[in-house]
Amino acid sequence: MRTTLLIILLLMITGVGHTAETLDEANALFARANQAYEDEQFAEALTMYEELMAGEYGTGDVLANAGTAAWRTEDIGKAVLYYLRALKIEPGNERARENLAFVQPGTNVVEEESFFTLLRAWFAATSAWPWYVLFQISFVLLITGLVFAARTQPGTDSRIEWLGRSGGGVAASLVMGLIVFLHAEARQPQGDGVVVQDKAISRSGPALNYFEQLEIPAGTIIAFKSAPRNGWVEFRLRDGSTGFLPSDVVEAI
Repeated sequence: MRTTLLIILLLMITGVGHTAETLDEANALFARANQAYEDEQFAEALTMYEELMAGEYGTGDVLANAGTAAWRTEDIGKAVLYYLRALKIEPGNERARENLAFVQPGTNVVEEESFFTLLRAWFAATSAWPWYVLFQISFVLLITGLVFAARTQPGTDSRIEWLGRSGGGVAASLVMGLIVFLHAEARQPQGDGVVVQDKAISRSGPALNYFEQLEIPAGTIIAFKSAPRNGWVEFRLRDGSTGFLPSDVVEAI
């Protein structure tokens, strides 16, 4: 929890930026929040982390710490939400990923493990840099081979034959590129929002007079089937279940 807060100051087009004084205040608030957490004043720490987020200092570390503080206050909805937001802006935040797997409810776990589900899980658990390196190497080798063929192979027929033999290099480069894309996609949060109220009741339509369907625990990740409208949002769970929830029990990731 004592990770130093790193904040990048970005000047806006209007020329307005954060001042050094504001940065110092944010770092001081982050330190106080960490100290409050270590003193087991979890609610107070969470309030300070949320103040940092409201002030546009929601770094991966701040969000991950906020998720842990929320979990300590038994607010599972906020804990899952903040861990997911941390991963959205910083996919390599392993602390957020590991804590999310520990605190999230069973509604976020797909029981039927298909090949693609297992592949996604494997990509999400592995580091990105080996795949990027392999992609770069295969791409450089492919370009080098094409340039070599263009300069050294005499005659059009010889060049075409050599290029045909280099099809493996093209295929390898494409495969590595696909793996890089899938790896990046797998490490992004799979959903649009999180149920932040425990035992939220879903209904068959967007009003209280529709039939009750499910009792959904806090921390459940949902996909939005349509934009929120008239105080209701149509959703889909990871197991395929659908329904409607009041907009005030859901927070976008």
